[in-house]
Amino acid sequence: MEINKIISLTKKTDFLFAVDTFLDEFRRSEDKLSLLIDEPLESQILTQNEYSILASIVEKLVHDFQLVKVPKWVFKEKYFLKAPFFQFDTKNKEYQDFLIKNAIPEFSKRNLYFDENSIKRI
Repeated sequence: MEINKIISLTKKTDFLFAVDTFLDEFRRSEDKLSLLIDEPLESQILTQNEYSILASIVEKLVHDFQLVKVPKWVFKEKYFLKAPFFQFDTKNKEYQDFLIKNAIPEFSKRNLYFDENSIKRI
């Protein structure tokens, strides 16, 4: 399953299940980079946050699996949030500070802040 297929799967289920399904297939794939190359299509199904999450996931997978190169599409401006988004959409300043302090680079560069446990499947 390619990264861009998450959108069509999200139509039938939800975003997190679609991401988990993609990650399972990614781990079993012999040609991992080919699953990341195609940019997700524009759709009303995903939010801007979710598109940014997809770009972050792709960049992190490329780094973690030492693949040849990060696809160019993940660096497009539309995959970077203007305002920070914190896990659980928390408004708790202490938790926000914790998330910022422990930021995952591929996510934080896009203004996304999640703790390591929440993305451990990636």
